[in-house]
Parts: sequence; structure tokens; C-alpha cells
Amino acid sequence: QFLGEHGCTFPTDLRPFGCTTYLCRYMYAKLDKASLSRIKRLVRELEQKHTILLRTIRPVAWENEEKD
Repeated sequence: QFLGEHGCTFPTDLRPFGCTTYLCRYMYAKLDKASLSRIKRLVRELEQKHTILLRTIRPVAWENEEKD
């Protein structure tokens, strides 16, 4: 829906985290394997840091439920 001629048209300052880290089929089609591999690694790293940040600012109740 937000895919334009030069990529995503959704405003970057309003783009949800999941959208920011999502690799779409167009990216797979246009990027070489080395670039995709690097992006995937960086996305995993970003997701880990994002999780740490969220846990720091607001503990998640459901995480405690999983341990029970």
C-alpha cells in the first residue's frame, strides 16, 4: 500500500518498528545476497537492542506468565 517508486512512502518518523525491520519481496528481488545477509544481521541486532530498551523502560507482564 505504501510502496512507491523509491521505496516506502510511509513517513519515516511515524513508521512502526515492525515496518522498519521488515524485508519485503521487493528488497529480496533487488538486493544481492551479501547485502541481504548484512541487512538481516543488522535487523536481528536492532531487534535485540529494541527488546532490551523496551524491557528497560517497561517490564512486560506476559514474559513472567510464560515462566509459570
